[in-house]
Amino acid sequence: MDSIKNHSGVKLIGFFLVLAVAVLAFQRQPVSLAFTPNAQANLPLLFSSMLLISMFIERAIEIFLSAWRSQQADILDTEIAGLERQIKLKKDQADQLDPLLNSLQAKKRERIEYRIESRAVAQWIGLLIGVLVSLVGVRILANVIVLPESGLPAGQHALFVVVDVLLTGAVLAGGSDAFNKIMKLYSSAMDTAAQNAAARKQDPAQ
Repeated sequence: MDSIKNHSGVKLIGFFLVLAVAVLAFQRQPVSLAFTPNAQANLPLLFSSMLLISMFIERAIEIFLSAWRSQQADILDTEIAGLERQIKLKKDQADQLDPLLNSLQAKKRERIEYRIESRAVAQWIGLLIGVLVSLVGVRILANVIVLPESGLPAGQHALFVVVDVLLTGAVLAGGSDAFNKIMKLYSSAMDTAAQNAAARKQDPAQ
């Protein structure tokens, strides 16, 4: 029941966010932007550069987590291993086995919760580092969008930078796996486009 309420709450928040963006677009009527002429040709270089940066971020996150949370994780793993050894030694003693099994189950639950918490911490650290990297000028949209020579209205330019920083930071926080998936999708789309172009050349009637 709680999960249904939470899901409804998320949908309601999403609806109001979309509505707010639509109202903002209606009021501001922002200038339409165009892609750079060589955007598709430059994407592989952009993706590979971002992939390299995301690998550095992943390593930094590992170092931070190792210094911050690995000690407690090692303690929990040691306690779990100790309980498992005791259970093996006392498997024929039913009166002593139940408390050990309960302790093992509780300790494993604690380890899972700790792992989930560590994953959440890693995601937030990754997002923070990704946003900081984007703030210093490493951005995605700025490399594929050409801004008008006359410039953008102040409000739209500020919003463009904010969106670019958040988008780049979020993608970098996804790690190298996110960029690998993006590169695979891009490669698949390019292969499909090339096959369609070749088919049209062979059969102009299409």
